Amino acid sequence: MPDFWTADRIETMRVMHRDGHTSREIAITIGATRNQVIGKLHRLGFVNPSTADEWTPERVAILKEMHIAGTPYAEIATACGFSIASCRQKAHRIGLATRPHNSLKRRAPSERKPLGFRPRLVEGIPEPSKDLAAPIYEVTGCLWAITPHDCDKAGHLFCNHEKEGAGSYCAYHAEMNRAKPMPKGQVKRFVIPTSLLRVA
Repeated sequence: MPDFWTADRIETMRVMHRDGHTSREIAITIGATRNQVIGKLHRLGFVNPSTADEWTPERVAILKEMHIAGTPYAEIATACGFSIASCRQKAHRIGLATRPHNSLKRRAPSERKPLGFRPRLVEGIPEPSKDLAAPIYEVTGCLWAITPHDCDKAGHLFCNHEKEGAGSYCAYHAEMNRAKPMPKGQVKRFVIPTSLLRVA
């Protein structure tokens, strides 16, 4: 099997390396991988492993200029001959402002609108009056709360109309418990009656 590293490839690699080309550029020119070029340069003694593909002042200048201009790191990496990660690390080491990754950009928090009161659709059954409403310790009938859940416990009232069969609610509230909520467009915001508000 013929050796990949012919005299012509080695000479091309040596000349390009002397002229300051990156290992990536050399690899593309001679048809090898970047790691193959670095390994061969090391074996031939052209470079020291600790200084291979080092950041020259020219490359640092390119990095700074493109970084300040807001150029994407993918383009900076192509121009400098390094990986995107290497460019990010070098930018951090020389004190350039850190850029957030696209995946880490946070959206501005949206304002949450309070949900309106969503009554349930009950058809064919008249709504019971509130004349029998009573607090929990006096209720003998329907246990459906007719006051807001956040009102004062002492003022919390229940329907108290006659229950339907063995259930806990009257016919109207039993049907309301089974019915679907009213469509959102027809919902009216629930307003606490002024009579239930505390007076200082």
